Amino acid sequence: ALAVHGHAYILHFVLEIDEIPVIIDTGTYQYHNNFADWRSYFRGSHAHNTIAPAGLDQLKSTGPMMWHTKPKVDLLNIQNDSSKVSCEASHNGFQNQKRNIKHTRRIEYYKGSKVYEVIDKLDGQGTEPLYFYLHLDKGIEKFQHEKEKVVLQLQNGKKVTLENKEFGNLQMFKGNDELPLGWQSTRYDHKEPAITLRLPINLSGSFEMKTIIDFNN
Repeated sequence: ALAVHGHAYILHFVLEIDEIPVIIDTGTYQYHNNFADWRSYFRGSHAHNTIAPAGLDQLKSTGPMMWHTKPKVDLLNIQNDSSKVSCEASHNGFQNQKRNIKHTRRIEYYKGSKVYEVIDKLDGQGTEPLYFYLHLDKGIEKFQHEKEKVVLQLQNGKKVTLENKEFGNLQMFKGNDELPLGWQSTRYDHKEPAITLRLPINLSGSFEMKTIIDFNN
């Protein structure tokens, strides 16, 4: 119940194309108390591909290895038929911490296509900005950002397009020690810079957005 070793990564997802990591789990890096700030970052919500308010994880921490509360995650819908695979879920992690914020995420894939859609819905009132994150693999060094689109170039030369109508406000971080943001740990006691995309969201009522991940190129 205490989720020892657990990370605050509800509704997080990863993406690998042709065995090449694209959108990744940032890893663990360290357990030692001498690296408490890094431990908090790597296991926290802001180091995962999900949404969280500034300065807040989906669970309240009670130390480097434990969480105080266990959020309720509701599986709202799952579909797998001849044309489509989709999954939708929500959680009450922020409501458990007296924040009037509910996050629901649906991920869809139409069979035979090379497109995923991530639909995020937020309900409530944010007292601080919320952030949507996509953490990219360290092997991705080339990308173009123009208005609503981000184009990533993979190690094999193929391209992945990320499209979201809110991406005009997208921020990019790589190897930022102060926040921290833009890091990947592929093994214990090792970290290296990697690109993190962050989108600020000011919530007042209901908000919905769609991120299209297209790897046809």
